[in-house]
Amino acid sequence: FLKEDDFDDKHRPMAFALRGANYIGRDPEDPEHRTRITIIAHGNPGRDVPNWAMKTAIGALVQIEPFKLFYKINEGIKKKQ
Repeated sequence: FLKEDDFDDKHRPMAFALRGANYIGRDPEDPEHRTRITIIAHGNPGRDVPNWAMKTAIGALVQIEPFKLFYKINEGIKKKQ
């Protein structure tokens, strides 16, 4: 395993881009009773993270993050009622 001492200023691992967005709005087909939620995520770890590691991390997060978002939404609704 690599240690902090193994890196110098020119050889540090870096991630180029990790971004995401959540869009929440009324469903155009039934705006009175339904909500449309779109989750967008983008990740480009660059050359320092192996492809298998990125796929493993995404596989774990894809199953957890939507539930965390919906939980926060439901908790906010309960507080407002």
